[in-house]
Amino acid sequence: MYVGAPIAHLHANAEFTGASEYASFAASKSNRTPVIYVGGNDGMLHGFNAVTGAETYAFIPKAAIDNDLADLANPDYGKDVEGGIPHRYFVDGELTVADVYSSTDGWRTVLIGTMGRGGRAVFALDVTDPAEVKFLWEKSGTDVPEIGQVLGKPVIVKLGNNDWRVLIGNGMNSSDGTAKLLMFDVFTGDVTVVGTNNSTDNGLSGVIPWDSNGDGFTDLAYAGDRLGNLWRFTNLDGTPSAAKLFEARGPDNNVQPITAAPMVGIHLKTKQRWVFFGTGQYLNTDDINDDSVQSWYGLIDNGSAIGSRSALVERAITDEGEVNGFPACVIESPSAGDMTGKRGWYIDLVSPENGEEGERMITQNQYRYGALIGTTRIPDGSDPCNPTGRGFVMAIDPFTGARLSYTFFDLTRDGSFDSADMLNGKIVSGVGFGAGPNNPVFVGSSMHVSLDDGSTSSFGINSSIDDNPVSRRSWRELIRE
Repeated sequence: MYVGAPIAHLHANAEFTGASEYASFAASKSNRTPVIYVGGNDGMLHGFNAVTGAETYAFIPKAAIDNDLADLANPDYGKDVEGGIPHRYFVDGELTVADVYSSTDGWRTVLIGTMGRGGRAVFALDVTDPAEVKFLWEKSGTDVPEIGQVLGKPVIVKLGNNDWRVLIGNGMNSSDGTAKLLMFDVFTGDVTVVGTNNSTDNGLSGVIPWDSNGDGFTDLAYAGDRLGNLWRFTNLDGTPSAAKLFEARGPDNNVQPITAAPMVGIHLKTKQRWVFFGTGQYLNTDDINDDSVQSWYGLIDNGSAIGSRSALVERAITDEGEVNGFPACVIESPSAGDMTGKRGWYIDLVSPENGEEGERMITQNQYRYGALIGTTRIPDGSDPCNPTGRGFVMAIDPFTGARLSYTFFDLTRDGSFDSADMLNGKIVSGVGFGAGPNNPVFVGSSMHVSLDDGSTSSFGINSSIDDNPVSRRSWRELIRE
C-alpha cells in the first residue's frame, strides 16, 4: 500500500465537517516522505521508503504473537520432517489507507490492516507522519467474537452523521461461524455488528460501499457470503440492517460461494443500479479438486429481492480456441429485447470444449473502457505443490452479460483491433493464460496481467470506445450505457 502526498483538491467542493480544512492539511503534507506499507509472514507490517527502499517502520500485531509467532525461530519451521512445523501465514490480510477527519485532531491519515489467513484480528495505525507512526487500536476475535479470518479488503467510509467507519466482512472461522458486517470507528475501534441470518459454517466476504443519493455520504453497502447470499446493508448511519438481494445457486441447485467483493454501478440511460460479482472459493485443499459449476452475475437492484436465476437471462460460453497462440473464448451475442422484464444476467463458467472444470471467480470485477472485466481461475488438482492452474481475463457488456460489439483485446499485438483478433469470426470475450491470472492492471491502452508462476503478460486494449468515461462521485461509481 503506497502512501504519499495527499490530493489537495479531494474535498474542494464538499460541505461536511472538516472539508474546508483539507486543503491546508494537504499542503502541510505535500512533501511527506512516500512509504510503501506491506504485511509479511514474518509477523510484521513493514514500512519502506518508496524512494530509497530503506525500512522506516515495523509493527507486530498482538494477534501474531498470540498465534505462535515464536515458531519462526524453530530450526524445523517450514521443513517436511518429523516434528517439523508447516509454513504459517501471519500478517496476511489486505491493507487500506484513507485521510479521515477527527473533531479533536483534525485530518489524519489512517491505515487499516487485517491478519487475513494469519489470524482473527483487525488493527489501525496513524501514518500521517511516517517518522512517527502511532498505534490506534487492535481488535481480535477475543475482543470481538464476530471477527473471523478477514480475507476482504477493509473499506473506510464517511457516514451521514459525520462518523468515519471501517467496513469489513467478518470473514471465515468466526466464533459462531455466521456472516456479519463489522463497522469499526476509525479512531477508537468501537464496533457495530450487523447480522445477516443464523446460517453457520459461513462468513461475510469483501464489502463494497455505496452512496445512493449522491450526497457524498455512504448509506448502503453490499457483500456476499460463503453460502451464496448477496446482502444489501442499509441505514448505516442509524440502525443498520441486512436484506438478502439474491441467493446464488448453480444449475444443480447447490449454493455458490461468494468470496470476493461485488462491484456496483449505474446504467446512465436507465438509471438502474447494477451489482456484479462472480462465485467460487479457493480457501483450502479441497477447493483445488472442486469442479462444481460457478457463475458470473450481473443483477439489477430495484429494492426488492430476486427469487432465483429464472429471473435472469442466461448467457453461455459458445466457443473456445486459440488466437495467435493464446487461449481465447467467446460468449454468445444478445438478442433484441431479451433483457426486457429481466433482473439481470448470469453466465455459467463451463467450457464448451472440456465441460465442467471448476472455473471460478475469486477477485472483484472491474469496469474499463465500456467493458466489465472479470478474472477466472481453473485450478490444477494434479499437483498440490503447484495448484495455480490457469484462467481467463474476460471482457463483456455489463448490462447484457453478452459479448461486446467491438474487439477489446489486441491478441495479435499489432496495434489493430480487427478480424485477426477474432475467434471463428466472432469477437473474443476472454483471453487465457497457462498459470493462474491475477486481476489485470490497466495503464492507458495496455492491460498487464501478473501470473502465479511469476511471469507477466501484456496486451493492447481498445480504449478508443470509451467516449464517455467512468466518473466517480465520492464512493459512487457511474457506468455509462
